[in-house]
Amino acid sequence: MNEAQISKFLEAIISSHDLKIKEYLEDSNCLMVIFLRHFGCTYCRKTLASYKTFAESQKHRNFSPLFIHMSSTRDGTDMLQTYGLGGVAHISDPQQELYRLFSLDRGGLLQHFGPKVLAKSFKDLFKYGVGGLMGDGFQMPGVFVVNKAGVVSSFINETVADDVNFEQLLERVS
Repeated sequence: MNEAQISKFLEAIISSHDLKIKEYLEDSNCLMVIFLRHFGCTYCRKTLASYKTFAESQKHRNFSPLFIHMSSTRDGTDMLQTYGLGGVAHISDPQQELYRLFSLDRGGLLQHFGPKVLAKSFKDLFKYGVGGLMGDGFQMPGVFVVNKAGVVSSFINETVADDVNFEQLLERVS
């Protein structure tokens, strides 16, 4: 993502979504943009729980999280609250425009139901649960650390069961 695309992204979220986000972003060196799968997904829930644990140890770091999801704004607020992330900025993107801007594709059967996913699913299903489909069930997630210069680091899932290392993503931020 180049500087023009970053500007387009920031303009899009500021003008068509939550105007408070502009102020929220101005207080940080960078933005961690976390694209989620649908909220019924076990791995979406796992990502939220993992992020919460990570964020508690990062209070001294100067970054802002921004969650992108396909559910309604109300459902997003409720889900983030459930995982102890109330008040964190989030954007409802049911048309997946921001997902496309960041080149996050829809996954295939192996990315959703392959051996790696099935091997992890038994343990994770019991720990994080599963809910109804709320969005595109084949949309792949990803995380991007963005500053004024562009994308500093990124993690694009190969499968829905891949774990994000949030700490590693922030290592490149100066």
